[in-house]
Amino acid sequence: MRWVLDGTELDLTRQWIDVYGARWEWRGLTSGSGEPLMHHLDEAPMPLSEVYATYGPLIPAPRSSTSAEIREALVRPAAERCPRAAAPTPSAVLPVPVAVPALRAPAGPPPPGPSPRVFAALLQRLRGRR
Repeated sequence: MRWVLDGTELDLTRQWIDVYGARWEWRGLTSGSGEPLMHHLDEAPMPLSEVYATYGPLIPAPRSSTSAEIREALVRPAAERCPRAAAPTPSAVLPVPVAVPALRAPAGPPPPGPSPRVFAALLQRLRGRR
């Protein structure tokens, strides 16, 4: 069953996730006015418009692929499943490359490393920790 709410079409045969991550589902019940009543866990059902206003917007919960969909993806070539992916069209040709100046590091001496005296002091501290 499909239901249009605020211009958004919702497929009630699948679960929906609210902004807090809770899952809502329609179990076939409707209100007196015919509006779907949504269920969350074992709580009392709420009208879809109230769920949408309080916890919305809702996004469809991901679902697992069916065995038929998996079989079709493995057997049929991609060009048959999606004609747009068959061959690139002239409009899909890459644009002409544009010359961009290379970024260069500023010239100068490399940053100084630790002096021999600082390095020797570090080694002394490390030996003392044993």
